Amino acid sequence: VMWFVARSRQWYLYTAALLYGFGLLILFAEPTLFAPMFNTFQPLPVTSPVYARVHAVVVDAGIGNAGIYITNDSKQSVAANAYVSGVGPSKRIVIGDTLLRTATPGEVAFTVAHEIGHYKNHDTLHGLFIAWLCFIFSSAIAVLIADRIGFRSDDDPLARLALVGSLLLLAGLITYVPLFNVYSRGIEARADRVALALTRDPASGVRLFVRTADDGMALVCPSAAVRFYFYSHPPVGSRIAALRGEPDPCR
Repeated sequence: VMWFVARSRQWYLYTAALLYGFGLLILFAEPTLFAPMFNTFQPLPVTSPVYARVHAVVVDAGIGNAGIYITNDSKQSVAANAYVSGVGPSKRIVIGDTLLRTATPGEVAFTVAHEIGHYKNHDTLHGLFIAWLCFIFSSAIAVLIADRIGFRSDDDPLARLALVGSLLLLAGLITYVPLFNVYSRGIEARADRVALALTRDPASGVRLFVRTADDGMALVCPSAAVRFYFYSHPPVGSRIAALRGEPDPCR
């Protein structure tokens, strides 16, 4: 970043292009190159007790050709998990074995339907773009402030790197974290709505959220300040109320 700053007023454009291209490459390679270094992955077997429910949801969503994989998350954690991995041809939905062990078929189907919301809306790709956009914004603030701080007579981009890095960390804590979390809460709420529309099973969603909150010792309704800054998902109280068609108790 500092090399670009020292050579062009359009440093932020070059930095954004470089970082976004690098991020796309990592996203594309992650499911087949990086993730298998730490865990094993296999397609969800037809013999699985949840296969019928999961397959029905995938077909209803119109993505019958989507890859559905299971992985041994229990190697690192006891937390139930599922996520979308990859981009383009490498994109897939991954279900952790911890989720399969603790959740009912209805809850697994609801979780997969939630991930289908991310899958169909390309949230991984959009999230990368928003993340790097927030990073560039934080970098611009750091460079702007650093340029106005007297440093040393023979300063150069390398000499100012520690100063810019410190300012970038502060700017990121002030801008990047809350801005990205605002975006993240929005797409998670949308994915919940997709899951409800696909499964028409709010009871399984509520049970899933209650279990997840218990496992993570999450507050039902944290304070507005905590929610705004720290939460990448809507609080469990808000998510349950949305599934039940009730007013949000956390507002």
